[in-house]
Amino acid sequence: RFDQTQWLAKVPDQLDSTCYRGNMAYDIRDRVLRSGMAAQEVLGLLGRPDFHSPVEFRYVLGMCSGLGFDYDDLHVFFSPQGRVERVQIIQH
Repeated sequence: RFDQTQWLAKVPDQLDSTCYRGNMAYDIRDRVLRSGMAAQEVLGLLGRPDFHSPVEFRYVLGMCSGLGFDYDDLHVFFSPQGRVERVQIIQH
């Protein structure tokens, strides 16, 4: 389940190569973020994204593949009006 305190906690360097946020990602995608939510609502729940543009927020989840070399991100895509259109978990 999504835990806002855990989500917003600073990640110590020794956890950087782990899947430190991955266990919450599916709950965020499936239950917490809803289509049509305003970008400000997303910021209120998840905080500042690690990367952003006018149409996308990206939050790093950690290295969740098990191989330890690819990071996974939670991508939140917005309409031109700044409303959530879709949420995806993508490995990079």
